[in-house]
Amino acid sequence: MIIERLRLRNFGIYGGDHAFDLGPDERGGKPIVLIEGHNGAGKTTFLEAIRLALYGKAALGNRVSQKAYEAHLNDRLHRGLPETTMEIGLDLRRHEKGEELSYAIRRRWNVKGNGVEEMLTVLVNGACRNDTSVEEWQDILNDMIPPGVSQLFFFDGEKIQEIAQGDASAGLQQAIRPLLGLDIIEQLRSDLALFVARQKSGEGADDLKAATRDLKAAEGELTRAEEKRAQLASERDQANARLHRAEAAFRKEGGMSAMDEVGAKQDRKRVEEEQQALLSELREIAAGFGPLMLAPATLRRLQDAAGEAELYQAKMAAKRLVDEFEAQGPKRTGRPPAVWEQFREFVAAETKTLPRWALNGAGALRRRVADIETFDRGRCRELAERLDKNLLAAQAADDQLEAFAKGVGDVSLDAIRKAEFERGRLGAALEEQDGLVTRLRSRRDHQRARLERLQDQVFTTAKLGRSAALAGKARAALVDYEERVLERRIAALEEYVLSCLHKLLRRPTLVGRVKLDPESFEISLIGSEGEVIALDSLSAGERQLFAVALLWALARTSERALPLVIDTPLGRLDRLHRERIVGQYLAGASEQVVLLCTDTELTTEVAAQLEPFVSRHLKLGVGERDFTTGVTVLNEPMVEARAYAAL
Repeated sequence: MIIERLRLRNFGIYGGDHAFDLGPDERGGKPIVLIEGHNGAGKTTFLEAIRLALYGKAALGNRVSQKAYEAHLNDRLHRGLPETTMEIGLDLRRHEKGEELSYAIRRRWNVKGNGVEEMLTVLVNGACRNDTSVEEWQDILNDMIPPGVSQLFFFDGEKIQEIAQGDASAGLQQAIRPLLGLDIIEQLRSDLALFVARQKSGEGADDLKAATRDLKAAEGELTRAEEKRAQLASERDQANARLHRAEAAFRKEGGMSAMDEVGAKQDRKRVEEEQQALLSELREIAAGFGPLMLAPATLRRLQDAAGEAELYQAKMAAKRLVDEFEAQGPKRTGRPPAVWEQFREFVAAETKTLPRWALNGAGALRRRVADIETFDRGRCRELAERLDKNLLAAQAADDQLEAFAKGVGDVSLDAIRKAEFERGRLGAALEEQDGLVTRLRSRRDHQRARLERLQDQVFTTAKLGRSAALAGKARAALVDYEERVLERRIAALEEYVLSCLHKLLRRPTLVGRVKLDPESFEISLIGSEGEVIALDSLSAGERQLFAVALLWALARTSERALPLVIDTPLGRLDRLHRERIVGQYLAGASEQVVLLCTDTELTTEVAAQLEPFVSRHLKLGVGERDFTTGVTVLNEPMVEARAYAAL
């Protein structure tokens, strides 16, 4: 399937008539249609328009009331013009039974007060089929692109973020069941059981109908609860983003320094006490030998002189010792006088060059001077550095107190408080909703088990005739088929997810295997050594790549050749991860990839990598006066532009 054109009239920010030619260059190997625009230029409206054209009210969810749908449409009507009519047109091309058919889908809404009148028309090869009702056309469109499957092909960066954070499993589970064919098998089993019950003169049929009705009601409640949980998770993420923006603005205004006056005063007092202690120690050094450090040459001479005096005193002590031994005579020392004379001459020669003066405490003086050169000088340097830092800290503390007095950042601080309150409220609501989802899931499982028990009882107790016997055999075959097909298709899906992950991850050996639980359809990543890899243990970029790989693998599993429409998928990725997404995924995920991105996403590197695969490049811009989006077409990808005439 290829989307040839999207037409918008008075829808959202698109005032008047606008048309997007989206057909890619299929033979040139350029599947990407690039639509660039800043935030608020209409990219999300573009994606919403495709969904509304295909599904109408169901585009907003299965449980949306008609009143809520009409209120949404009333809000989407462009207010810059006096008209009360808006229209979306979607032109498709697809192959059916070897024949190429073109579909022109038109949804038109007339807004009348609070009410909205909707009209759906579909042309096939330019012709209108009068024998097909609106309800039948909607069923045909749902078969062409099932709503559950569409989320694998039409999605935005928020969807990727939800999966990366583990918040979108419920929606994907709803897509996985029909992809694996389990919904059809369950319906067949239920129909067979009801058939057998009717063959028994209606015995058990009412119970089966009631159990089927209860199961559908439980599934409906669970779906609504899961949708609300996903909405709360998205609102919580938005509150987190608002909080981060408010904190950034607060820091930019200098508000963080004014956040705690008591803490700022305590910091200023601590800094002042440290400053006084440092100055006191420096004064003590200055009152002692500190000034000598200002004359290092004199200090070294004093140290040398003290050393010489200490040596002279030691040698004089040796001379006195010789004199004392010599005075005792040869009889007591056992040495002749000549020996003492030689020793005396040696001492005289050694002390000849020394100064003839003595200094009391020469050794202590020499050691103190050495301490001045090493310890005192280093200590002074350390104290000076600490004092410099202290003075800077004192200035910062003074700035904090001054900022607090001026009320710096009060506006942003108020925004932070509101965002924190909102985040806390949504977090509590999300936690409560998680509990509700768990309870409803348990109830759904209980109702499903009850229905299966009733079905088993019907087949067990039936007095089987030929039709009932055949139905029983068919049911047994379905049970066996379900087990076999589930095992085979789960294995195929696991391989698809692993293959897509390896193509996207920079560390392909990080994940050695993917495991899909056959009951809950929860996906687990297994490391190369058999260990389970928790999703939150991956980096933020790797979680984003996992989400894209999962969507990619499910789309491949669907075996449907559908176009891919993605809104801002690159915003939360770094440069290297963007390159993996562009080169491995966008360039070959489908025959047609409509890529909506902001100007900040479309960096020079990304643009250069996309260019070989881009067949069309459109740019959205909002007029300064009428706040209406205009469309610009680039003749050559990312080179020159011309105005596109509205159709």
